[in-house]
Amino acid sequence: MQSQIELDSFASMIVTNLPFPPLPVCAGRGEECVESMCSSHDLLSRAVSCNLMSGLSDGEAIQVRKQNILLALNTQVTDVWKARRVPEAERIQRCYEIYSDALRQYMALYPGSPDLRVLPMDTVDKSSIIFQQALDHLKAQSIYITDDDSVACVQRHFHSYPQLLKGYIQNMWNDRRERMDFG
Repeated sequence: MQSQIELDSFASMIVTNLPFPPLPVCAGRGEECVESMCSSHDLLSRAVSCNLMSGLSDGEAIQVRKQNILLALNTQVTDVWKARRVPEAERIQRCYEIYSDALRQYMALYPGSPDLRVLPMDTVDKSSIIFQQALDHLKAQSIYITDDDSVACVQRHFHSYPQLLKGYIQNMWNDRRERMDFG
């Protein structure tokens, strides 16, 4: 049996490597959303931990479905982002909707309620835990090993949640372009 710390560490590693930004999710039960929100990363981390703790394997079919969700997410986000004639704010909003839909699909592969309500992006302000998690998540994803085996990190500054989302979108766009160059 693994300790809770080991499970949390492993779940954190998995969530760090997923392309989902932390999204504001309604924290409530039943028909009405209470005035609080939580982070989708916290929910996803708990789902991963519970899955690991149960000892059940996701199975090959679930892994394929997860992979397909992530591949579709990448394609949809990068297709929206390359539509340069559309104003940037509209592209970011559309990508936010794509992230939200993909997260719902992904979370549906874990036990729990299928009712995952993602709140509008303007509910996230700079002082929120979701904003801080997004900063930390992007920072973790930007750490890489250089040719001389030293660790480097791309430092960017963000002043709003839409700017953070743009960082996620651009990372996905850059990854896709790199794969196309090598593929």
